[in-house]
Amino acid sequence: SSFPLLLQNYLSQGRMFFVDVKRTDKILFDKAVTKYLKSEYSKEKAKECATSITKLQNLRDNICVDKLNDNHVPAILTYIRHVENAASKIPIEGGNACKIMFTWYDSLQKGRSYRATLSSWALEKASVLFNLGSAYSYTGTTCSLGSDEGLKNAAKAFLEASAIFAHVRDTYGSMPLEMTDLGRDNLDFLINTLTAQVCPPHSSLCLKR
Repeated sequence: SSFPLLLQNYLSQGRMFFVDVKRTDKILFDKAVTKYLKSEYSKEKAKECATSITKLQNLRDNICVDKLNDNHVPAILTYIRHVENAASKIPIEGGNACKIMFTWYDSLQKGRSYRATLSSWALEKASVLFNLGSAYSYTGTTCSLGSDEGLKNAAKAFLEASAIFAHVRDTYGSMPLEMTDLGRDNLDFLINTLTAQVCPPHSSLCLKR
């Protein structure tokens, strides 16, 4: 098998792998978005959007934590929907764009020097989706494997995570080189590993799907 030997041993011991979250710096939407709306539209438009800006800020703050699980999934999905809406209305690249910079750190590397800082909704969406996959992968490790229900829940969580990482790989293929965790090689590894946990190599035990 081409499956890494160390990972085979890891899984054969009944230990489950989960994906570390990507970390980010706090940003403040209010000042930049309000300034953009006043400049490109009107003070009235900026005032009208104030509640939505605050909601976007609160959603991001609530999901940017050190460890995620399935309790965070609804908030992550809600934030992604709000980001999609914001990205369709507020450009952040180009001369007259809103001045928002997102900083995300590589989850595979230690140290604050391994990061990308860009005015890019794509970087924000790819990183948040990566963390959605992390949340599902961690949830899978917390399921009880001593019952049929626990096995089914673990399998579902690992397969959800795998599907999300596949979506990130197929949709956001040109991330900054500093983000090795968002690179195709790492995403392929995560997809294969999480899928293998549903039916570990060299094992007669498969999680129930």
